[in-house]
Amino acid sequence: MTSTRRTVLLRSSWATVNIGDVAHSPGVVRAFQRFAPEVEVVLWPVRLEERERSMLRHAFPGLRIVDGTLGADGPSTPELAAAIDGADVLMHGSGADAFQGSEIDWWREHVGRPYGYFGITVDPLCPPTTATLPELAQMVELLPPSYIQDDVKDRFDGADFVYCRETLTLATLRGQKITGPDLAFGPDGTFAFDHTDAVAAARLLEDFGLRPGRFACFVPRLRYAPYAKIYGTEPTREQMRRDAVNRATATHDLAVLAAAIETWVRVSGLPAVVVPEMSYAVELAHAQLPQLLSPQTLDQVRLLDRYWPLEEATGVYAASSLVVSMECHSPIMAVRHAIPAIYLRQPTETTKSQMFADLGAPDMVIELDHRAAAAVVAAVTEIATDPAPAAARSRRVAGNADDRLRAAVEACAAGRPYRRGPAMRSLRDRWRRDRVLLLLALPGVTALLLFHYLPLGGHIIAFQDFQPFLGVWHSPYVGFDNFEPVFTGDPVFLNALVNTVIITLIQVIFVFPLPICLALILNATISERLKRLAQSILYMPHFLSWVIVVALFQQMFGNGGMLNAWLRSADLATFQIIGVPELFKLMITSQVIWKDTGWSTIIFLAALSRVDPAQMEAAVVDGASAARRLWHVTLPAIRPVIVLLLILRLGDSLSVGFEQIILQQAQVGAGAGEVLDTYVYNHGIVGGDWGTAAAVGLIKGIVGVALVLGANRLAHALGEQGVYAK
Repeated sequence: MTSTRRTVLLRSSWATVNIGDVAHSPGVVRAFQRFAPEVEVVLWPVRLEERERSMLRHAFPGLRIVDGTLGADGPSTPELAAAIDGADVLMHGSGADAFQGSEIDWWREHVGRPYGYFGITVDPLCPPTTATLPELAQMVELLPPSYIQDDVKDRFDGADFVYCRETLTLATLRGQKITGPDLAFGPDGTFAFDHTDAVAAARLLEDFGLRPGRFACFVPRLRYAPYAKIYGTEPTREQMRRDAVNRATATHDLAVLAAAIETWVRVSGLPAVVVPEMSYAVELAHAQLPQLLSPQTLDQVRLLDRYWPLEEATGVYAASSLVVSMECHSPIMAVRHAIPAIYLRQPTETTKSQMFADLGAPDMVIELDHRAAAAVVAAVTEIATDPAPAAARSRRVAGNADDRLRAAVEACAAGRPYRRGPAMRSLRDRWRRDRVLLLLALPGVTALLLFHYLPLGGHIIAFQDFQPFLGVWHSPYVGFDNFEPVFTGDPVFLNALVNTVIITLIQVIFVFPLPICLALILNATISERLKRLAQSILYMPHFLSWVIVVALFQQMFGNGGMLNAWLRSADLATFQIIGVPELFKLMITSQVIWKDTGWSTIIFLAALSRVDPAQMEAAVVDGASAARRLWHVTLPAIRPVIVLLLILRLGDSLSVGFEQIILQQAQVGAGAGEVLDTYVYNHGIVGGDWGTAAAVGLIKGIVGVALVLGANRLAHALGEQGVYAK
C-alpha cells in the first residue's frame, strides 16, 4: 500500500459484559497487523476493564491505548488530544450500530481528516421487530428513502468509507441514498481475532475431564440481554417489555439448544460443555438447562460457573469439535480456527446474522422457529457423524472473511484523498453557495453596524466638555476631567456602582441557573404535547414590555393590589412589598425571573437536543441512575453553552435593566434604585452633564470587555472553549 497515512485512531470497545463485544477491538487490530503491518493502530476505547486491558497487552505488546472522552469542548485528556493530532484516519470499529455521533461531528468540524466505519450493522427494524432474515430483507427494501435521521445520514455521507458487516445493512444504506462514501461489505472485526490462552484452556479441559477434539461447546442466551439485571439498575419500560419477552420465550428457545446437546451426546458419545458469551448466561444455564435435559445426557454435560475471558474462550473453542451458539460471535471465533459451528438465530436478532450467508455459509444459521428443533438435530447429527464438510465450510468462511477484511483494512488505512473543504473554496464559490443566507443576514448586520458599532465613536464625548449645539467637532477637550467622579469616589456614583454589583450578583446566582433547571425539566417531560404547552406558556411573559410587567406586579403586590385586598377581606395583616427600598433588589429580580426565565430556556433546550443518544443509552446500559446520567452525560454535553452564556452575562454585568429600574426608581428613591444605567441617564439626559455620563458609560464598556476576556481565559484554563478558541 502506497498511502502516506500511517496512523489509524480506532474508536471501539463498546462493552465488556459480552466476550463477543470484547473481540471487536483486538480483531480489528489483528486485521491491520496481518494486512497493513506498516500502519499503526491506536485504540481509543469506550469501555475497557483491566481484564481486557491485560489481554490486549499480552496479545499486542506494542498497542497504544488512549483514554478520554471527546465533547464539544474537545479532548478530555492530553493523551487523547495527542492521539487525535497524530491520527490520519478516525475509524469507528465493528459494532451493532453507528455510535458516538457527537464525536464524529467534532472530528469533522475541528480535524477535517478522513473518517469512516469498519464492520458495522445499521438495522432500522430490530428491535422491536421480530422476523427471519428473509423477512428482514423484504422489509429493508420497503423502507422509504427518508427513513434514517438527517444527522445520521449526513455522517454517513461525509465518511470516506463505510464497511457494513452484512449486506442487509449495505442494502439499508443504499436504499437511504447514502452516496458519499466508499460503501461496501466488510465483515465483523471478530473474524480476524485469533489470540488464545492455551494454558487457561488446557486447565479448563483438565478440570472438566475433557480431551482436545473430543467435546462440543454450547452457548445459551435470552432474546434480549437483561442489562438492568446485569448492572443492578432499575429497569426502564423498554427493559420491562424485553424481560417479559424473555420470560415468555426462554423455555422454547433453550429447548432447541437442549435438543442440540441431547443429539451431540447421543450420536457422538462425547461430552458437552455449556459456556457463556455474556455474563448473565452463567446463571441462565444453571437455572434452566438442566431441567430440559434427560438424566443420561446431563451426566455428560459440564456447566461453566463463571464468565470467562475472551482468550480462554477462543482457546477452548479451538480445541473443541463443534460450537453451537445462540450468540453471534462464538461461531465467528470457532470459524477462525476451522471448527464446525452452528448459529441458532432468535427472531429478535438484528440483520447482523446475515454475515454468515454473505461469507458463503447460509446453512450455518438456523432460525429459531417451529422447525428449529428438527433442523438443529439434523445439523448436529451430520457434524457428529462426519465433521469434515463442516470444518471445510468454516475454513471457507474464514478465507472469504480474510479477503474482505484485507480490502477493508487497505481502504480504512488509506482513507480517501483530502477533499477540498469550505476554507479552500474561492470567494465566488462561497458567495454562490451562501448568497441566500448572506442576504437574509444583511438587515441584521446593517442594524448592528448602525446602532452598535458606529455609535462607538461617540465615546469621544467622555473627553470633552460637550455642548450639543457645538457638536463633537467643536466642543472643548478637557482630558480626564469627566472621570473625576469615578476616581475620587463621588458618593452618588459609588451608590450606583454598589447597587449595580449587588443586583448583578443576585441575578447571576439566582436568575442564571433557573433556565438551565427549567430546560432540564422540560426535556425530561415524556408528553410532547405537555412540553409544547408548557413552553408556550413560559415564553409569553417575554413579549410583554417592562411597563406592563411593572404594572402587573403593582396590581398584584402594591398596597392596593390583589394580594393586600385579599388579606384585608380575610382580616389578615397586609404586606408592603412595592416601594420598600430594602426589598427592591429582590423585587426586580423576581420580575426578571417571571419575565425571562421561560424565554431563556430556548437555547438550553437546543443544546439538550444535541446530547448524543448513544452516550445516554450506554449510561443506561452501564446502570447509571437518572442523577448520574444528568451529572455525567447531560450536563457535560451542554456545559460549553452554559460557559458561553455565563461569560456573555458577565460581560454585561454592569447593565442591570435600565427601563425596568427607571420605571420604579421614584417609589424607592435613589438610595436603593440608582444603578449605573440610571446614573448615566440622570446626569447626561436629565442633568446635561454629558461628559461625565459618557465617561461612566465608557468605563462600563471597558470593564465588560475585561470581564469577558478574563472569564474566557479562565474557561480555557478549565478546558472549555468559551466565547472563542485559543
